[in-house]
Amino acid sequence: MTTLILVTVGLLFNVYVDLEQSGAIALWNNDELHLFIGTSSLGHRVNLFRYPWFLLKNRLGGVEDADDRQGWLETIAVTASGTQHHVLKVDYREPGMGPDLYTPIDGSIYANDPELGGSADGPVIILSQQPLRNGNDLMGSNT
Repeated sequence: MTTLILVTVGLLFNVYVDLEQSGAIALWNNDELHLFIGTSSLGHRVNLFRYPWFLLKNRLGGVEDADDRQGWLETIAVTASGTQHHVLKVDYREPGMGPDLYTPIDGSIYANDPELGGSADGPVIILSQQPLRNGNDLMGSNT
């Protein structure tokens, strides 16, 4: 009887596993800082019987299709006059497929991202505002 109850509980109850990853790029100069933070989330619903196998498989590098996929691109600009914060929900993409090649040119920051309108032929403007006083003097860092 106890075995039957354990089997029933194992089949009926699920565990929800949320796997998240993120990366950031910082561009700055003496007057301002711009952070671009990309985050993606994969959600898996796994019944209790399969959960130990799921963990082992994931630990060994096995990949299963997610039940839920989400992604965000967050920008934070910090200047002497204040801060701005924007979040854009984007379709989930495979790791490494988000915006890249952030480049400051003439007061705007460009990035290559086909999902946001850029392409190999021409990048999309991600940020265009006039506190980029020193234009191309922004330095960068990946984290």
